Amino acid sequence: RHTTPEISKGVLYGQSDIEVKSTFAAEVSSIKERLKLDDDFIVYSSPLKRCLKLAQELSPAAVQLDERLKELNFGDWEMKELDPEQQALMSEWMKDFITQRVPNGESFQDLYDRSVSFLNDLLQKTHEIAVVVTHGGVISALLIHILGISPEKLMQLHLDFGGISKISASESLQRVMFINR
Repeated sequence: RHTTPEISKGVLYGQSDIEVKSTFAAEVSSIKERLKLDDDFIVYSSPLKRCLKLAQELSPAAVQLDERLKELNFGDWEMKELDPEQQALMSEWMKDFITQRVPNGESFQDLYDRSVSFLNDLLQKTHEIAVVVTHGGVISALLIHILGISPEKLMQLHLDFGGISKISASESLQRVMFINR
């Protein structure tokens, strides 16, 4: 997952292109230490700068950008701190966030479908190791898909900024090796 974004708590930023915190260099150093990659890998990234900056720090070659790796589009709620009226609307949305779209945005199903589409395309490639720098929503969607659990369980997943999750995957078998390392 990308490093810590420079944003106030309570603001929905989804697909907004926001900066990373001043702790970025230290977070990148920690991520590199935990990844321990050799030189034979490819990096895919969301085009949003909070992912792209990390991807460029990790990649020895050009980063492969993919729009499907963007976070959930919060539509009209993007970059807004939810006031009581908006919180009431969000509470209503959360009752059926899987299929209900945010006003002028996406549903979780939309995010899930594009995330799984990316994974299926990635499985057709011949990469031995692929590093994917993306957002919490995309990672959650992929974990739900691989583990075969209900999307309603999504709120039970916590993904740290700069956290590393590892998936071992082939066309016939995908396994979650670890989350948040």
